[in-house]
This record gives sequence, C-alpha cells and structure tokens, in this order.
Amino acid sequence: MTEPAPAPPAPNAVRPPRSYGAIVWKQFRRDKLAVSGLCVIVFFFLVALAAPLLANNKPFVFHEKNKEVRREVNGQIVTVHEDVTSYPLLREVFAPSPSISEKGLERGFNFAMLLGFIAAVLFLPTWALLRCLPEDRRRIWKRALPLGLVAAAAGVGLGTAVYGMTLAVPYLSAWLFGWRAHLETFLRLNPDWSTRIPRIYLYILGCGTPLALAEWAAQRSACARGEMSPPLVRKWLATLLPGLLAAALVIPFIGVKGRLDKRDYVAEAEAFAPGSGSYAVFPPVRYNPFQQVAGRVYWSPCRAHPLGTDSIGRDILTRVIHGARVSLAVGFVAVAIYLVIGVFMGSLAGYHGGWVDITVSRFIEVMMGFPTFLLILTIIAVFEARSVVYVMIIIGLTRWTGVARLMRGEVLKQRKMDYVSAARALGVRDKRIMFRHILPNAIAPVLVSATFGIAGTILTESSLAFLGLGVRPPTATWGDLLRQSLANPSAYWWLMVFPGAIIFLSILSYNLAGEGLRDAIDPRLRK
Repeated sequence: MTEPAPAPPAPNAVRPPRSYGAIVWKQFRRDKLAVSGLCVIVFFFLVALAAPLLANNKPFVFHEKNKEVRREVNGQIVTVHEDVTSYPLLREVFAPSPSISEKGLERGFNFAMLLGFIAAVLFLPTWALLRCLPEDRRRIWKRALPLGLVAAAAGVGLGTAVYGMTLAVPYLSAWLFGWRAHLETFLRLNPDWSTRIPRIYLYILGCGTPLALAEWAAQRSACARGEMSPPLVRKWLATLLPGLLAAALVIPFIGVKGRLDKRDYVAEAEAFAPGSGSYAVFPPVRYNPFQQVAGRVYWSPCRAHPLGTDSIGRDILTRVIHGARVSLAVGFVAVAIYLVIGVFMGSLAGYHGGWVDITVSRFIEVMMGFPTFLLILTIIAVFEARSVVYVMIIIGLTRWTGVARLMRGEVLKQRKMDYVSAARALGVRDKRIMFRHILPNAIAPVLVSATFGIAGTILTESSLAFLGLGVRPPTATWGDLLRQSLANPSAYWWLMVFPGAIIFLSILSYNLAGEGLRDAIDPRLRK
C-alpha cells in the first residue's frame, strides 16, 4: 500500500523571515543608478584582476615548428630539429619580471586572479550540490564551507611561517652560536639549498592543523544543536579542498623566481611563415605596460594604439588597464586601514565616555585641524615614501577621523537602547556587549561611508600621482598619465581625456553605489 501524498501548503502559510542582507539587497536593486554603479565597479575589479591576460606582450602559447635546439647526446653537443611549445605568460603570472617595480602588488593580484578562477570553477558544482541536499544538511554545508575557507587561510599562513622558520634555521644558528664560518661554508657548497626544501609537505602540515580544528568545531556545533552532520567524507571534502587548493596556488608564487625575459615574441610571431605550423596566442592587447615602442612617441589614437601612446612610446590602453590595479589596491587597502582605526577609536570613545571620550575626541579634533592632503604631501616628502605600500599606509593613517566621529555617534546612540541595558542587567561583560551587540548594529553607516571613502582615496592617489608624488615610475597609474598631458594639453589631448574619463567614471560609480546602499540601509529612505 502506497503512502498518501503530502498535503499541499496552505495558501496563507507564513513565509520564513528574510535576513537583513536579503532585505537590503532587495531595496538596493530597485535603484537602477546604484546597480549601474555596482556593475561598473565589478567591471573595473575584473579588469584589474585579469590585467596580465588582457594586455601583455607575452603569449599564452608559443609553438615553434622544427626549431633548431642544441642537445647533449653521448657527451657531444648536437643540433636537432623538434617542435617546442612554451607558455611565457604563465611564468609571467607566477613570477613577475624583476623589472617590475611593484612585484608584491603584481603577485597579490595574480594570486587573487588564480584563486578567483578556481573558486568560480568550484562554485557551480557546489551550488548544484547544495540545491540537491535536504534543508538540514544544506544548513550544515553552508556553515562548513566558510569554516573551511577560514581554515585554509590559516593553514597557508601557518605553512608560510613554518617554511620561513625552516629557512631561518642556519642564520639563527650562526647568530646564536657564532657559527658564521660554518654558515658561509654551507651556503657556498649548497647555493640552492632553499629550493630543495619540500614545500608541499610544509604546507600540508600547516593546512592540516587548522582543518582538523575546523572539523572538530563543526562536529561539536552540529551535535550541540541536535542536527545530523553530513557524512564524514563529504564533510572533509568541504573543508579540505579549499585548503589544498590554496596551498597548491601559494607554492608556485614562492618557489618560482622572477626572470627578466627580453625575448620579442611579437616580432618572432609576425615572422612565422604561413603554413609553417608555428603559431602564437596573444592577449587582446599585445603591449606590456613598460614596453617602449621606438618611433611611436605621442601617437594619437589609431588602430595600433586605440588610446594613443605617451611621452616615451608606451601604449595608453595597456597602462590604463594595469593602472586599475594600483587604484583599486590603494582604495580598498587604505580604506580598510582607516576603517579599523576609526571604528576602534570611535567605539572606545562612545562606549566608555567620561575622560576616555574627552581624550579621544580632543585627539580627533587635533588630527582634523591638519589639512589631510597637505599632511599626506608632507609625510611623503619627508620620508620619501613613493611605494604603493607606503601610499596606502599614509592615506589610511590620515583619513580615519571622519569614521571615528561617525562611529562614536552611532555607539552613543546604541548605548542608550533597551537591549544594552538588558544585557548589562544580565551581567554580560562589556567586551561581549560591544562586539556582539553594539558593533553589528552601529557598523552599517560606517560601511556606507567606506564606499564614499574608496572614491575619495582613488582621487587622492590620482592627485598625488598627478603632482609627481605618487607611486614611483614606471608603475602605471591613472594620475601619472594625466600628468604627462601637462607638456601640451591641447596637442596631447588623449593623455588628458581618456585617463580623466576613467577616473571620473570610477569615482562616480562608487558614489552612486554608496548612495544606493545608504538608501537601502536607512528605513526612512527606502522606496
């Protein structure tokens, strides 16, 4: 006898309540200008991530048919003809050339690009799997995946620390025990000793420890809630796979050293005879941001250079694409720095009050008494800090006062709410009240302010580069392209129009997205 079919849900059944994030996103989507600004921001972000794949003079694949290669056969050097296939752009992504001034920035963006590609490939199968699972197991998987990502990040950090300590053992021994002569002998006899360390085992060891802790925490949390945990194999795949992927991506970035590749692949590919079987696959724009093309100084926009060239023959389109990396890095990192400082100082003043509030408020007022841009110029001129890292730190350390005052006001308002009084009556500690209750309710206006802050930071970095005090050349920045138009703005109009339009569009997009987020968060402004 078959079981009866379940009854259909009642027409007036109450839907489960939506999360706060879902409500904000629904309100945000109603603002078409804000959504357009967000789409432009995402476009710039993707362009910055994929900059080496969009504009580079290194090909993805370089296949040479019947190339003469010198080989050692039976102790003799002979010349043979064989097919040779190389992947120059892949090595450039893993190990930027030593000629690049900001190799750390390039490595960071390239790592994010590869990690984002792997995450995108894994997202669709994971999403399909979650859709097929029952509701109870789906909730546990949604908790396990972020836990695995956090554990992977901790594992990579621990593996890096273990690897660094392993490299430092000979130097520490020489410093502690005076074995300098032994160290020099060891390094002379083993010049490549650091490359022989089995990095993969160190990273697996580093990833394994936090992953085991994450597994134990997830199982304990599921048992405490009375929920049935998923099978152990799938649970380990959910937590172990991100760790192994992160380790596999980090190892090539550390193990591969930069190599100055001056080979002109574009000229060699153009010299391939038709029908020879040799071919090369290049990015859409065949120029490097540092490549100087002879005889093409101050070219106006043409078919070979859609946005023209600069004062030394570099392609403007390529430098605009790679300059997005500097602008985004300075914008997000500098804002993150001053958000941390501002939230901490504002929370400290607003929650404790009294002499703490007076001291912090007076310090904020003193910092606001200095013109921010003039203070940035002074610090850069005194310390000669022209690297992108120093620019991010200086901007972050000088623009936190507005966030601190906003956070102080929000904490003062939340401190008088009934839920804070109830928590104090129950004996909850101040630390838990601050971080568990007040901070989540007071952080929303600060995040809205951060979107406007990113736009202001990008404008500040472009202004510094325009004055010649930004990131050192030859690193590509939008402000530096504007500065080159000062020689003759009417004659070299493309150096002023295109970078200026990009800066204007970027800042406008952040402002539109910030206004839409503000309207979506504030119930009084919702549509």
